[in-house]
Amino acid sequence: KKTIDPAIVYTYGFTLTKQGEGENEKLEGVKFALLNKDKVQIEEKETDKDGLVTFDGLAAGTYYLKETKTVSGYTLLANPIEITISAPAADTPATFTYNYDGEDKKAISQEDNGNERFTFTVTNKKGFNLPSTGGMGTYIFTIGGLVVMAGAVLLLVSSKKKRA
Repeated sequence: KKTIDPAIVYTYGFTLTKQGEGENEKLEGVKFALLNKDKVQIEEKETDKDGLVTFDGLAAGTYYLKETKTVSGYTLLANPIEITISAPAADTPATFTYNYDGEDKKAISQEDNGNERFTFTVTNKKGFNLPSTGGMGTYIFTIGGLVVMAGAVLLLVSSKKKRA
């Protein structure tokens, strides 16, 4: 009788905290799409009231986290966050790095029922309003142009009536 050793499959996950620029300002309703290394979407989730979103059941490898919707007053992240999960060998802790704003950072690992979950925080920047240009001067030129055009139409109509 042969016995087969069960295969041990390690899965990983991460929890992202999305916060605003204010201290302890957690952003609810921000949507993230998780993409695989070929940049094909795996799933999309939304942050909860505490600004948290969790993706689980991931194998070691490269992923991209793209912000697809943010809250009013904030701007979307310009580029996806590149996430790399490396698992060197069985019974060895995995490493989790993410590239955000052009620098590689390591996330904190926590064991969760035999699986590793990583946590990290991303801060959204507030949007900005473009300054208005032209001021009142543009209105004066627009109104003046409309008056001149209306006068030209009246002259055209009245000159055609005189010829007829």
